[in-house]
Amino acid sequence: MTKKQKELLISVLESKPYLIQGRAKNGVELQRFNEKWNELAEELNKVKGARKTSKQWRETLSDFKSAVKKKARLSHLNATKTGGGPSSQQDLLPLEERLLALLTPVVIAGIPEIGEAGLGIDIIAPPNDFEISFEDLVNENEEDQGDGSDKTDYHNILVCF
Repeated sequence: MTKKQKELLISVLESKPYLIQGRAKNGVELQRFNEKWNELAEELNKVKGARKTSKQWRETLSDFKSAVKKKARLSHLNATKTGGGPSSQQDLLPLEERLLALLTPVVIAGIPEIGEAGLGIDIIAPPNDFEISFEDLVNENEEDQGDGSDKTDYHNILVCF
């Protein structure tokens, strides 16, 4: 796909965003969707470059979307990572940014209300004068059980130094 074909494709998708989603509620909508893609394929084939059927153009769009989402996701991860050092961030090209604007931001940055996977606990640094031994932790855990058993649940003990 040439740059001119990409420009035309993005322009049409901006004016008819329903073509990017590929969903139809009924047979009439599906027929209209296919007709619009056939028209778009004819227009794209008039431009110097690749010649494809409407189905092939939809597959090309799918590949293009995947590549842009991957590049945007890597760029987002590089921008938010820690550790210093040189950035390996790749900027999106203007056409890629236009395509990305048609997609949902969740595919790049995730859902902000969902936390990172992990232990699900807050780790609080102890004061400087804090001292505790492993025996203290075991004794405290045994006292909490209160059933007289000598089973210690070591899975619930988290020690940070």
